[in-house]
Amino acid sequence: MTLGERLKQRRNELDLSQPALAERMGIEQSFLSKLENDRSLPSNDTFRGWIAALNLSLAETLEPLEMSYIHSKLRPIADIEQYVSKNSARQLKERQRLFRVSAIALALAFPLFYSGFTANVFPEHRYEYMSYGTINFDESKDIYRNWRTSSVSMTRDEANALSEQMTRRLQEQYILTFENRGSQYSEEIEGSDGALYRTWYLQPSQAPTVHRPINGLLQGFGLAFAVFGILGLWRERKLYVRR
Repeated sequence: MTLGERLKQRRNELDLSQPALAERMGIEQSFLSKLENDRSLPSNDTFRGWIAALNLSLAETLEPLEMSYIHSKLRPIADIEQYVSKNSARQLKERQRLFRVSAIALALAFPLFYSGFTANVFPEHRYEYMSYGTINFDESKDIYRNWRTSSVSMTRDEANALSEQMTRRLQEQYILTFENRGSQYSEEIEGSDGALYRTWYLQPSQAPTVHRPINGLLQGFGLAFAVFGILGLWRERKLYVRR
């Protein structure tokens, strides 16, 4: 649609004749005929009077027109040139904002999905550790496993006494954790002021895997950010084409 066709359409909507509209605009009917048939381009003042006589705003006048046509044919009209410049600046800012937001969304999408898929942030594999009992700060951290070695040089009565002592001290405890703390680790007993601790040993049996909903949420957020980012870039390209 051309400018002349757009304003002729509006004149017909208002049921105005060419002579009546020409009189409102203060121009000759023959000149109005040239304008409506795109045989002449109006001056800025004539253009203002034309759309004012048809009760149209500048935006309403240009809305149905292709941007390529406006850029190539109508920019000599000062009001249209100013409108196009402002519109281009606004679209450029919108494009830049869309691009930044889309880029951030895409940058977050893969790490979020990967973290949820691999469960490397919130592990689902559990590790079972066992401790035989409490250990004094001056004793070997492996005393419960190695005490028999030290009893080799003892008499039978001493060895039996040590065996009974170690049996009485046995207080086995088990814990399940999502953290791999190695094959063994030592941990001070809370409230003992460093006098007692426990040594924990990783058990060979594999604890059952636990599904953690947070990993599903991370995957969902990752996909959502990816879709948002792709749609944002598509929208940014649409705005670029409309320029």
